[in-house]
This record gives sequence, C-alpha cells and structure tokens, in this order.
Amino acid sequence: MSQRTQDLLVRGMGAARAKDFQEAQFYLEWVLREDSNQEQKLEAWFWLSEIADEPGKKRGYLEDILALEPHNQRARRSLALLDGHMDTRQSTTHSPVADVDISADIPPVALLQQGIEAVKEQHLPEARAYLTHLLKHPQGTREQKIQGWFWLSETCDTLIEKRRCLNAVLTLDPDNAVARRALSRLEDQTEALLPTPEQATVTERSPGTEPKPDRVNLAALTQTVISRTFPCPHCGDTLTFNPGKNAFLCAYCKYQRSLLEALRPEADIEDQAFIAQLFQLKGQARTVSIPTVMCPSCKVTFLRGATTCPYCSNTQLTPLPPQELLAPQGAFPFALSQKQAQQALADWLQREKVRAKSETLSLHPLYLPVWRFTIGGALTWYSSSKRLQEGAVATLAAGMISPTAAAFEAGKALASSDTQRGTEPIEHNDLLIPANHRLTPELLQGLSALALDEAVPVTPQIIQAGTVEIYQITLSNASLAARHQALERNRERLAARIRGVGSIDVQNISFSTADMAVEAYTLLLVPFWITTYAVQDVTYIVVVDAQSGIVYGQKPASGFKKLLGGLLGG
Repeated sequence: MSQRTQDLLVRGMGAARAKDFQEAQFYLEWVLREDSNQEQKLEAWFWLSEIADEPGKKRGYLEDILALEPHNQRARRSLALLDGHMDTRQSTTHSPVADVDISADIPPVALLQQGIEAVKEQHLPEARAYLTHLLKHPQGTREQKIQGWFWLSETCDTLIEKRRCLNAVLTLDPDNAVARRALSRLEDQTEALLPTPEQATVTERSPGTEPKPDRVNLAALTQTVISRTFPCPHCGDTLTFNPGKNAFLCAYCKYQRSLLEALRPEADIEDQAFIAQLFQLKGQARTVSIPTVMCPSCKVTFLRGATTCPYCSNTQLTPLPPQELLAPQGAFPFALSQKQAQQALADWLQREKVRAKSETLSLHPLYLPVWRFTIGGALTWYSSSKRLQEGAVATLAAGMISPTAAAFEAGKALASSDTQRGTEPIEHNDLLIPANHRLTPELLQGLSALALDEAVPVTPQIIQAGTVEIYQITLSNASLAARHQALERNRERLAARIRGVGSIDVQNISFSTADMAVEAYTLLLVPFWITTYAVQDVTYIVVVDAQSGIVYGQKPASGFKKLLGGLLGG
C-alpha cells in the first residue's frame, strides 16, 4: 500500500465525514486513478457511493464493489436500502423518533434487543425509536436502561447529544467502565476537532489543476483517531501511533494496525458491542476496594503487604490509595518449595551454560494475575466460489486433454461467482490472557499447560504465600484478546473445511466475530518463582513455574548471533 495513495484515501474519507463532498470526490477519484490495491479501491468506491447525489451513480459504485468482492456486507446493505427506495444517507440520520410502528405491548427486553440489532445493522432511526421507547417504558429495569442509554449514544449525530447519553449511563452506574472509556474518547475528539492555525489556512485551487498531496493537512477525523488509544486485539495491551510507519503498534507483541483500519467505524462498534455484553454477565463484574503498593523503579503495582519487588528486589515500595478492582476468584497453590525451585534454577543455569551462580540469586515468590475466559456463540464466515461445469471437471480429471487445453477449457467452464455464508458454533473455556506484560511471552509458555480445574478459592493463606501483582490489562481489553484467540483457533480449520475438494474454487474467505460472546470469565493467580541475573550490565529474567518446576529464562545472545546481528545492523 503506497503512502501517497493511502494519504489521498484518508483525505477523501475525512472530507466526506466533514460533509465537503466536492473535496471528497476529488480525492477519492484520484485514488482510483492511482495504482491502488483492492482494499483501497473498495474503500474509495464505498465512500463515493456515500456522497453520490444520484441513485444511478450510487448503484454504480456499489456494483463495482460487489464485482470485486461479492460478499461485501456494507455494499450489500447499501444496495438493499437503495432498492427499497430509501436513501442510504437518510438511513443514518437521527430524527428524534423514526417512523417505526412500535407496539405498546413489546416488553422492555425485546425493545433493547431490537434496538441493539438495529444499531449493528446501521438502521439508526429505527434503533433510536426502539431505545427511546425502552427508556420511557415503566417496566424497564435499571440494567436495561443503562444499556439503552449506551446504545442510544451510538445513534447520535452530535458530540453534545452523545455526551448526554453517556452521562445518563454514569448517573445510573457511576462505575460503568464502557461508558467512562467512551466518554474519555469523546473528550479527545472534542479537543482534536479544534482547528490548528495550519488547518485554518487552506490555499485555493485554480480550476483544472490538481493539488499536491500535502496541500491539505489530514482531516480532523484522522487527528482524532491518532490521538486515541486502541487495545491490542492480540494481547490486550495498548496500541500507540507510530508516525514513521503511519500505523498503530503494540510494544509487547509487535501487532500492527494500519491507520486506514483504525479509521473504519465497523470494527470499533463491534468491539464496543462485545465489551458491552461482557458487563451484562450477572454477578461477575463486581469490584472491591483493594489497598496497593507500587515499586517506583519498575512501576509495577502489588497487593498491600508486599515488602520486596520480585522484579528488581527493591524494598522501598510506595503505598497507594485503595483502588476499586475486580478481586481474583481463583488461585493455584505453590506446588514447588523455594529449595526445589533453587535446584531447578541451578540445573537450568548449568544446562544453558549461563555464567551465574544459583546460590547468589534470590528467588522471589510471585502471583501473576491471568484472565481466563469462556467464549461461545458462533463464528460467521463468508466466501465467494466459482463452480466448474460437471463435464469439464470429468474431462480434466480423466486426463483426456493436454494441460494447455485443460487450462483453456477450465477457463471457459467457470461460471459466475457464488457468495456463500455459514455459521459455526464455538465453545472455548480455556482462553488465558496474562493481565500484566512485565514478563515476555517466552517466559509464560507454561500457561498453556496449566491444569485449570486445579484452581482453588483465594484465601488469606494463599495470598500470604507470594507477592500478588495487580492486573494492568483491563477486563475489557483482555476480552478482545480472548476473542482473537478463539478466532485464530478456528480460522484455519474452518477455511480448510470450506475450501474442501472437488469442483468448487473458494476465494476471499472472511470471518465475522459479531455473534461471539463471553459466557464467563475469572481472574486467576498463577504462582512463579522469579529472579534476575546480569551479564555485561544487561539484566535477564528467569522464572520457575511453581506448578510444574519447568524453568523459562532469558539468555544473552551467543557470539554467532551477536556477529550476525552486527552484520545485519541489529
């Protein structure tokens, strides 16, 4: 994806959102004239369809999308609205109450469900009507109205109206994490939308001349997105914007999300929907006031009572005010004594030829917080396929013609693409997401072998056995990482099954996680013995799995690797 083409696309999208349709059309058509890839073409055609003022033009752009990607849901939905004599832009404006006939007999739970479905389908006037009726319903529960106000905020045109809905959520539920996060992002948008002196000055364009790509600063929308923070879908950490790569990067697992991806609203809405239903799980999202201390060197927080930081051996820990946190619901006892862990460490140092003496290294008992999720529901897949005529397949299979003729006959036999869709029920109850990222993935390999059924309730005796680290990866961010794990576990298996064998050539397989849901979650405490050693002023961490006795450690690079790194500029 060329930087020039991407910048043009971003400017076109920003201008479209700012209602500057002439400017948007200029940049989007420029994208199509460039050497753009399929993703850029699809995005440009879609936004051109959004700003088109004639049904014929709108239909043409949408059909261009479907010719390239037959299962594209945005284009199919817009085309369906167009065929129903409804203007797509009109369908996303927000009149106080849409012209929807809602019976007074519909119960509040059905109103909420219909409203949420309408938001997901981008039928926003309909959604607003259902949710408004829910909020006025005399039998609506507090929980239903919390959800009603939140989803109503997703239908709002203005920042003021959206803020009013989110504040209504917090009035009913002051600790609602989803609303607080949305309101915080809203404040970022308000600040980012203020024009800078550079944005206030725009050079006029002479008729018939093309502007240079850097003539206009990125649209306010782009600045808003850049100022936001996104959770990493792989590990739950925070993505930060890297101007050099023009993308959001995760420092922990190296995941990368392009700016173009971040500008799309669909994934963000799906994430919010997934997180919102997470907090509907009865009896789970309850916080307690927990006293904590922090290591000023490592910036890691522990349960009050800790005297030494396991990561750096600092004994000067700073007391912090109590925090409202989710309490751990299960733990694994230390099955390995300190003496046994010391012996396992000595064996590892000798085996790995590490020049450090085990008797000089202090092992600290640490309880690492880990989220466990059960994710169920269904994974929806889409694909386009081309089916060969039966006679051509038989002829090719029998080897009755030459390879060149076979290729020619196969080309003639291909019929028009068929779009397929299906759902696959899923159930995973062993998805583990580390709730802190001080330890690298190589040190946490033992998590995959945990016997999860052996966890016991948390008791004072359990807590006293080790230093308890406080989680930093929030429940909502961790749930998105668990959803990604569930998707990856099923992706290859489903793709192979969909492709199958025989006369179907399946292309463009894609997946939707909209119907996946968290069915349960638990915060677990996993025990480790941890120490550090230094080689040439570089500190390395070693952990001993206090369940299995297996040692995982960081090591200095070998002489060959150092030489290779030097040759490669590493």
